[in-house]
Amino acid sequence: MTAATILKNTRRQAVVKAISPGSAGGIVHCNLISLVSTVNSNATTTTTQTISGASELTISDVLFSVTGNTTITRSASFADGGSPAVVLTLTEGQHSFQFSQGYGFVLNERANANIQINFGPGANGSVILCLTKGPGFEEPNLQNLQDFQRP
Repeated sequence: MTAATILKNTRRQAVVKAISPGSAGGIVHCNLISLVSTVNSNATTTTTQTISGASELTISDVLFSVTGNTTITRSASFADGGSPAVVLTLTEGQHSFQFSQGYGFVLNERANANIQINFGPGANGSVILCLTKGPGFEEPNLQNLQDFQRP
C-alpha cells in the first residue's frame, strides 16, 4: 500500500501527491485530517496545528494522469471509518480540474472524512490533490500577550 506525499503544507492549504503502487492498482490511504495538521513555518521552527471538532478539508483542485479508472472516495465519518462514498471518478488520460478557480466551488462532500485514492485494476499513474483547510484546523497561539490582553 502506498502512502501519500505532501508537496505543500501551509496553514490553510495542502497539496498531496499519490502514485499508483503498480500494475495491480491499489488504494492510497490519505489520512489527511491528521497528516496536514503539521505546518513548517520556517526552517528552524515547527508549528503544529490542532484539530478541534469536525475539521473540514475540501478538495479545491485535482491534477491527474492515469491509465485506467481511478476514484477518490471519502469515508462516512473520520471518527468511525464508515463506508466510503465516491466523490470523484477520474477516467483514463491526463486532465486537471480547477474547481475553486475555474468554476467557483470546491468538493466539500464529507469534508471531515478521510480521503482515499483508489487506482482501479491495472491502472497506473499519479493524482495530485489540492486541498483547502477549513474550520477545525486551529493555529497555536504564538502571541506574547498577557491573558488580560487577549480578546
